[in-house]
Amino acid sequence: MKISQEALEAYLDAIKNNPFSIKEIPIPEEGEELSDEHKKIYMAAVKLNGEAVK
Repeated sequence: MKISQEALEAYLDAIKNNPFSIKEIPIPEEGEELSDEHKKIYMAAVKLNGEAVK
């Protein structure tokens, strides 16, 4: 999955400013449609969170 540079930079800035901000990203409800940009940011968050836990 390609993540836009702007989305990734915005997410990384948010993490630097508030490491707990990942918890504020809403988990999609089943059947709920999200924008492509939201999906990209959410997937980046999941990936970064997983790497941070390792």
